[in-house]
Amino acid sequence: MKKDEELKLLKEAFEKFVKASDELQASYNQLKERAKNLELELKVVNKKLKKSLREKEKLSSYLSNIIEGISVGILILDNSGKITLFNKNMKKKLPFLEKGIKLSEIKKERITEEFLSALERGEEFEKEIKDNDFVYLLSFGKLKGKRKKIGYYFILKDISDIKKLEREVARTNRLRAMGEMAAELAHEIRNPLGSIELYASLLEDDFKTGKLNYDFIKFIREEIKKLNSLVTNILLFTRDITVSPKKIKVKNYLNNILNLITPLANSENIDMVLKIKEDYAVFDPELFERVFYNLILNSIHALKGKKKGRIEIEFRKDRNTQIITVKDNGEGIDREILDKIFNPFFTTKAKGSGLGLSVVYRIVKAHNGKIFINSEKGKGTEIIIEIEEGKGD
Repeated sequence: MKKDEELKLLKEAFEKFVKASDELQASYNQLKERAKNLELELKVVNKKLKKSLREKEKLSSYLSNIIEGISVGILILDNSGKITLFNKNMKKKLPFLEKGIKLSEIKKERITEEFLSALERGEEFEKEIKDNDFVYLLSFGKLKGKRKKIGYYFILKDISDIKKLEREVARTNRLRAMGEMAAELAHEIRNPLGSIELYASLLEDDFKTGKLNYDFIKFIREEIKKLNSLVTNILLFTRDITVSPKKIKVKNYLNNILNLITPLANSENIDMVLKIKEDYAVFDPELFERVFYNLILNSIHALKGKKKGRIEIEFRKDRNTQIITVKDNGEGIDREILDKIFNPFFTTKAKGSGLGLSVVYRIVKAHNGKIFINSEKGKGTEIIIEIEEGKGD
């Protein structure tokens, strides 16, 4: 009996073994079939991958040819500021560019300083920059992936020829306008000359009698100043403006200008107020002397007849931006003519060439600056000038 039980157990074990073996064989066959199917699928996927890779390589080569053949300079940085890509036109301008190094590690010059300043601010922009005899349009922006920023780009375009052509067209237009206004300008010049001749003849009579009227000398000097101002405005309007920025002490500079104008302001009962919030400024001092002179004279004219006139001249900074404000409590300007106020030969004065504010506009633009005007009839006028500080001699 014991032996029969052992045989029975052995038989059951054998049957289980056979069953497991059959199941194992079946699993093996399924696995083999699955492996075969996977191999076929892998071949299809691999074929598609190779095709996709060829297309990507083709696209990459196509984009590379475009980037290299484009007429502008391109520079790409990653999030850490490392250089990842640049084309030959950017390399021509910045021959020391190398992949893998940080932009801050390359040679410092005018263009790279603009690049680094853009990175520091992190704000997308487009601006014109001058470098020696060249003018460039610099664009800066962020490269974005699906969900986050992946780097930065710079685009540098040489617009020197375009700017030269614009200057030639502008000069032609100015000369044409000057031709149209020649008769009026001759009249503007003749009036002071007539006054000078009159006072000179009166002085001549005084010399004969031995009595000298110093008021006549004062009148002659004032008329000469008018002539000089008119001629200066004409020259600045007709010629190309070259900017030579210098670092200057604001308080001394503005006080010297006001010393020339204050006597005229006092005669009209006008208070001149300086609000200086910075020690130094950087701009062309000779050109901006004409800016301040023209703006203050305009304010004095607007305040004529007012019992208590006031002109405020303010200089301040907002980061790298220099802000100049000239404000008066004069008669203000009609909204209808605000858009014309900087046009050449446009004037609301009975006497005047209409060149003063157009010259101011040209000088500000030559500094790559902006100029705004806020005015309301009966409440006064405010002129705001914004220019980047840059570096001066």
